[in-house]
Parts: sequence; structure tokens; C-alpha cells
Amino acid sequence: MADPCINGRINPSSQIKLRLFADSGGHCNRPQCHRYLFSDLDVADYHFGEMAHIIAASDDGPRGDTSLEAETKAEYNNLILLCPSCHTEIDKAPDIFPVNLILDWKANHKKRILETISIPKKESRKDARTYLLKELRKNKMIFDSFNPNLPYRENPQAEEAVVWKRKMLSQIIPNNQKILLFLDFNVHLLDDEELIIVEEFRQHLDDLIERHVGENKSVATRFPEAMNKILH
Repeated sequence: MADPCINGRINPSSQIKLRLFADSGGHCNRPQCHRYLFSDLDVADYHFGEMAHIIAASDDGPRGDTSLEAETKAEYNNLILLCPSCHTEIDKAPDIFPVNLILDWKANHKKRILETISIPKKESRKDARTYLLKELRKNKMIFDSFNPNLPYRENPQAEEAVVWKRKMLSQIIPNNQKILLFLDFNVHLLDDEELIIVEEFRQHLDDLIERHVGENKSVATRFPEAMNKILH
């Protein structure tokens, strides 16, 4: 569901925002652009992706449609992730950029991302574990280098704190989503105990998303250590 109205407009929920970034791989969805939407500077704590309405939020906006409810216009299906330049361009020239064209951009971009990710289906637990460990190591390396339990925690403005937040959004959360997709796709290899571990990991990821993208900044559930032994 969308968040409540703010200043007369309905904003996308934190889950929808994250889904847009995840499905886009952090890149502008326009096929002629594909600009990466996070800063490449370790000291910079920002992204410049913009969630553009395909059908305008207001009835008289670009590609407006008075038949749609306000909340529907803030849902995932009516939003696309773009860089600021492409967002401005599609809204300045709605006749050149109609609804169907932008929907095609979004669908084709997501298809390319999924093809690039190439979630494999494994035939043996051994092969599945080899793949899983490789993905887990990516996050562990970042965690060991920048996690907020390191000495820099005494200084919230430290450069490491900025890097940790950036890498959480651009790498750790997307990596965890990829791991969860892999486990769901290879569920036939998991035993009953491992299925419970996967659900614990799913809740950990959900809490992580809410803490770093949503409004609730409370402490998230911890990463289930049993994930490190899954598929043994």
C-alpha cells in the first residue's frame, strides 16, 4: 500500500521504493541511458535516482488519467526509476513518451537485470553451497570492513559510517535479495530445518530494508548465523 498523503500527494511505500531500486539494479530504466544512480565517491552519501510516475500523480500532469484512483498512481506498476535528466525529459514531452513506451522500458530493463543476475538452478547440494558461499562472502567482506560495531561508532560522522550506509543500500541489501532468490529457486535441495533458516533470513532482510529504507529505524533482527552452514 502507499503511504498516507503528504501535502496532498500520495507517496510510494518504502517497500515499493526498494523494489524499484532492486528491479532496476540501481540504474536508470531508459534504454538509451542506463546511468548508475549511486555516487561512486566513498565520501558521498546519496543517490540521485528519481521515482517517476508513468501516469501523472495529478489528473492534469504528464500522461494524466482521471479514471485512476490516487493511491493506484503511487503503486509499483505506475512508477519507474529514472535519472533526473530522463525524468525531466519524459514529463516535458509526454506525447513523445507515452505510457506504453515507458512501460516497455521498465519491463525490458527488469528482464535484462534478471538475465544478468542469472539465478541458477543446481542439481546437487554441493554445487548449491559453492554458489551460496560465494555470494555470502561478498557481504561478509563489506561487513568485516565497515560494520557499525567497529571503533568508528564513536563518531557517527566518520567516513566509514558514510561508506557503510552507501554499501548497505547499493550492495548488501541487493546481494541478500539475490541470495534469497537463489534459495527459493533451489528449495528442492533444502531440508526442513534449512527451510526454517531461510525464513529467518527472509525476516532479517525485511527488517534490514525497513531500517535502512523505511521509516522505522529500530534495530533489525540479526543475520541468522545458521545461514553460514546451510546446504552442508
